[in-house]
Amino acid sequence: MNIGVIGLGYVGLVTAVCLATQGHRVIGVDVAQATIDQLQNGKPPIYETGLAELLRQAQSGSVIRFTTDIAHAIKESTVLFVTVETSSLPDGSPDLSQVWEICDQLAIYGQAGQLVIIKSTVPVGTTDAFAERLSNNHHIQFLDVVHNPDFLQQGRAVDDFLSPDRIVVGYENESTIPLINELYHFNQTPIQFCRRTSAELINYAANAFLAMKISYINMFSQLCETFGADVADIAQSIGNDPHIAPHFLKAGIGYGGSCIAKDIHTLIQTARAEGVPLPLLEAADRVNAWQMTRFVERIEQRLDTLADKRIALFGLSCKPGTDDIREAPSLRFTEIALAKGARIVAHDPLVKAFPYPQVELFSDPYTCMQGADAIVILTDWPDFRAINWKRMCELPNEPLLFDGCNLFSIQEIKMLAGSCPLEYHSIGRPCVKTFESEKQVR
Repeated sequence: MNIGVIGLGYVGLVTAVCLATQGHRVIGVDVAQATIDQLQNGKPPIYETGLAELLRQAQSGSVIRFTTDIAHAIKESTVLFVTVETSSLPDGSPDLSQVWEICDQLAIYGQAGQLVIIKSTVPVGTTDAFAERLSNNHHIQFLDVVHNPDFLQQGRAVDDFLSPDRIVVGYENESTIPLINELYHFNQTPIQFCRRTSAELINYAANAFLAMKISYINMFSQLCETFGADVADIAQSIGNDPHIAPHFLKAGIGYGGSCIAKDIHTLIQTARAEGVPLPLLEAADRVNAWQMTRFVERIEQRLDTLADKRIALFGLSCKPGTDDIREAPSLRFTEIALAKGARIVAHDPLVKAFPYPQVELFSDPYTCMQGADAIVILTDWPDFRAINWKRMCELPNEPLLFDGCNLFSIQEIKMLAGSCPLEYHSIGRPCVKTFESEKQVR
């Protein structure tokens, strides 16, 4: 099948490369010439586990091409994916300008019988409006315009695409179904076919539920800190209930990333415009914002002030396994801490650029922690577990370690504290200090 993928960000590039390795012929389109140049040289501009190897396979088999020429891609394709980013505007609504630009290009260069698949996250009703806008161009009869939401998790997007736990397709024309089945012939999961509006809302509903689950356990983490309980015990117990399940019940500094945070704001704004209140989601978002504010305030209180304090951040990406920093917690932490006068340095295994020029990046974690008043873990990279944390003992100040991800168990930290001067603060768990009694550090 000849497939065009318009927009080669995280979703689009994974979609293009994965489909090319499953027997399809793919043309990837992006307006950024630098992105196309990198891809033509076999170098993905983003990091996702396994993506570079699959790109090499696809290019060696000559089943994938890249271009900035959207007209050529449209003319050459039977199926066209719309995978452009729909970032948030200041009022929380999504910026759909790129989506409508593609719609206008399709109206000019589209071919009869083509299937258009919108994979970008868009507000409810957008796919219908897209289809209506195309239908006004009477000289082209498209097969259908469908919505196929992405459920890819950053850091494991390739696996999620090739072995999905669900595929949802919102469609209008029954003739679309055989083509969708052919497109996803490699998939072993039954495809859920539904209305376009349902498919659009499913994406928001899924991310909204995860946001509430994260904020729920973070709400309890604040109670645990107040009463000296351990939030890990709470999460383990309620997670053992099959009605609840343990996923997304790990306390931390709150949700971020380009999906959950953005989608919550868009859904709240969209519902508000229709006069529909979403109090649960609004509360979850308030808890999420307060969780980060409270975390920074805990560091400030322990240091008396953040003014002129050197804070070493470990982890800038929104989650491990990716270099994506869109809506990452590190951005919000940096914004708050800089406003309080902190001096920030940072280390991340993959992130090589950060939008705050005041933040100095270090490739070596040990250099990053030198001279730090506090070390703050913001992303639960497995790489951080491999660090020799005993080298903190070489720091001139008493090491303060603030773990915003609960990367380490209390038992692991107690073992470290037995051989290294240490003060460890985490989320929803008791503080661990060297030389305290066993009762105090339990």
